Amino acid sequence: MALKIPSQKSFKMIPCMLLALMAVTVFIGVVFRYVFHSPLSFPEELAKLAFTWVVFLGAALVSAKREHIVIETLIDLFPGKVKAAVGLIVRMLTIAFMGVIAIVGTHYMFGAIKETSAAMEISMAWWALPVPISALLIIWYTLVDIKEIVLPALRGRQDGSNPRAQQT
Repeated sequence: MALKIPSQKSFKMIPCMLLALMAVTVFIGVVFRYVFHSPLSFPEELAKLAFTWVVFLGAALVSAKREHIVIETLIDLFPGKVKAAVGLIVRMLTIAFMGVIAIVGTHYMFGAIKETSAAMEISMAWWALPVPISALLIIWYTLVDIKEIVLPALRGRQDGSNPRAQQT
């Protein structure tokens, strides 16, 4: 079974559009508050919702591109197969942690379904939904990493370089 990577170009567009939405809604809120002296109730809430989605989708995108913060000083001291084994352990811990985050985030989301936001009067589950989505995406990309990078390195067929780092 081949693990397919969702298009990063289309995936990148979602946080970009949400950032644009944040900028527009904050601008509208400021204009109505300070120019027209008639503040709107929804711009701040909408900007916070968009920000939440940007943060969590951004985390998944960074994971997809393997551009998260890594301190490799100690890892680089190990020979190839040991480095690959450590990489496998780190990725398995990532999967376990993100699995917990997905489960807890899903419980939180279902608990928030009946609550509504003050200004927009939409379900608060929309604020919690990016947590399990992001966790599941990170799990997916970590599994792809294991298949494409770690397992070949453990078998001695690859240097452990990142084939997705140059993709955009």
